[in-house]
Amino acid sequence: MATLKEQFAAAATITMSLASLASGSWWQSAFIDNSTNVYLDAFVQMKVKTGATAAGTVDFWLYASMDGGTSYSDGASGSDATFTPTATPNLVHLGTVNTPTATTSYTSAHFSVAAAFGGSVPQRWGLAAKNTNGGALDATGTNFVLQYQGLTYLSA
Repeated sequence: MATLKEQFAAAATITMSLASLASGSWWQSAFIDNSTNVYLDAFVQMKVKTGATAAGTVDFWLYASMDGGTSYSDGASGSDATFTPTATPNLVHLGTVNTPTATTSYTSAHFSVAAAFGGSVPQRWGLAAKNTNGGALDATGTNFVLQYQGLTYLSA
């Protein structure tokens, strides 16, 4: 009888330009295409850096598409771009990065995309972020690292 073991892919970068994101503003990532790798789960981790003012959080949400990218949840476009959700509850909350101190880097826990979507990873998905920390985020793009690591099973 075969034994199934978890097999983790190398971490992959999520394209999302959070540098200088103003407090109260939203940004979305470029979509992640899961149609080739067909990961059973994807673990996401975010590193953000606050600007000169900080006293809150950066909240991360998920959007998805069921039609190959023709339409995404809550008005997302699937591009690394500014974002104004049409109705925030139509996004799935992934997790929050607490940002209590100015000019400081914070790294999130690992969040499960499958768990957020009720057990499965959509064919196309992406992140949306809302800065609620009270000030603009740091202006240097390399101070933000957003990655995911896919999970499949290996028959041994």
